Amino acid sequence: MQVRVLLPVNARYTYKPAVVTYPTSADQVAEVVKLGGQYHLSVVARSGGHSYIAAGTGGQDNAILVDLSKNKQITIDNAAGTAVIQTGNRLGDVASALNAQGRAMPHGSCAYVGIGGHGSFGGFGFQSRMWGLVLDVIQSATLVLPNGTVSTVSSSSYPELFWGVRGAAPSFGIVYSATYKTFAAPTNNLIYQLGWSATIAEASKIISAWQSFALTGNVPATFGGELNIGSGSSRGRIGIDLFCAFWGPAADFDALIQKFTSQVPSTVKVTSAAKKTTGSWLTALGVIMGSLSTTSPEDKDTFYAKSLLTPTATPMTDAAITAWVTYLANTGFDSDTSWFTQILRPSLDEISSSTCSSMLQARTLRRRILLMV
Repeated sequence: MQVRVLLPVNARYTYKPAVVTYPTSADQVAEVVKLGGQYHLSVVARSGGHSYIAAGTGGQDNAILVDLSKNKQITIDNAAGTAVIQTGNRLGDVASALNAQGRAMPHGSCAYVGIGGHGSFGGFGFQSRMWGLVLDVIQSATLVLPNGTVSTVSSSSYPELFWGVRGAAPSFGIVYSATYKTFAAPTNNLIYQLGWSATIAEASKIISAWQSFALTGNVPATFGGELNIGSGSSRGRIGIDLFCAFWGPAADFDALIQKFTSQVPSTVKVTSAAKKTTGSWLTALGVIMGSLSTTSPEDKDTFYAKSLLTPTATPMTDAAITAWVTYLANTGFDSDTSWFTQILRPSLDEISSSTCSSMLQARTLRRRILLMV
């Protein structure tokens, strides 16, 4: 049997595992976990290997790596509205399999991200205001505990472990598979794109308008969007691209987005004319994610990433926005490093679930505007 050793997506990290294992069942995962205890070595699971800090290779040298890439079964129950998904699957695999049955679930925009880590830590996407985070739709999980026990955890079976794995799974064990709630694929699907080249003053007003739209625009849960900010065409300018997804009637979107675009300065230069893409759920995912295929090796890169949260109660002031934009437009332009910033809409107040839990920030995300750098 041939296997392809998966390197971290972030080439900054070059951790060397003591051994890489490729189990094909939960029982085999359990045996590896027991060996780790026997030889006093850390045991780390890898679903898609997309961790920005190379947690999927151990986060340090000499860990035993449990590569779950051989575990790709997806069992869809249309009647129950659920799917049992093994954690060797990537988001592109999951989206394609669900769509073939007319089903869907919330998830991020990169096809190569593994469902295991994505669901374990949150799982935010353009559908999240409508359906929640990925961890919100987990109904149960097959969990390999540190002592090698294989257990099913849910709201009625080991509920405290079930609470923990939805937000901090690696602290409690290895999730081999999980049962997810699925949804009927939407019939109204619209992607909207628009780009500007803006001065510092114009960009500051656009970002302030986006924040105001997020906080006071009465935005329905069927909307998800982001501003993508990059280096400008010259010093003192930045590029801003608006990317939105709307899972409702096109006429409703037009009235909604006008609340934001009407606040954009009329002097700003349009670099990419407004573009709407409508069609099937799969068409929309194709625009968001690009190709859903994960058969080719993913490109590697060397990068640094950080996320910041702006409290809803104390949003960014105009002065803070202008200072930030000034830095991006000048220092950012002078930098020889390729960079970008994303400001995601909106406040996640509307994303609620009585079962959602997180040992990290999943609950906090519900009361914040998410700012990703």
